[in-house]
Amino acid sequence: MPCNGLPKEEILRTLGAIDALFTGGRRTSSMPIRCVWRTLGPEEFPSEANVEVLFSVPKKFFKRANKRNLLRRRMKESYRLSKHALVESVAAKGARLHIALIYSSKELSDYATINEAVNRILEQICGRL
Repeated sequence: MPCNGLPKEEILRTLGAIDALFTGGRRTSSMPIRCVWRTLGPEEFPSEANVEVLFSVPKKFFKRANKRNLLRRRMKESYRLSKHALVESVAAKGARLHIALIYSSKELSDYATINEAVNRILEQICGRL
């Protein structure tokens, strides 16, 4: 049975890696979420995890932190439950991947909408690897 956790090693935190992701990454979207992703070689930004992910909800759209945190938790939960196919395909190809999931709507979405969008994005990334 696969582990459904989201350990600290799978969270994208380093400033250099985030900067490289946004300057040289590919973009895709599935409303209400935009995604920037980048495949890496084994020598770039060494880490223990094959897939590292970043979650963001802009303060521009939601001024209150409780709403931003709610949406970020929903995105994390959706990713956590549906990441296995992506992690397996990345590991099978021997690649590494950085992903940024950015909430891009001004309306507060429910979990089902966010889950659909995250699943579509992960399927698109698996197809383009």
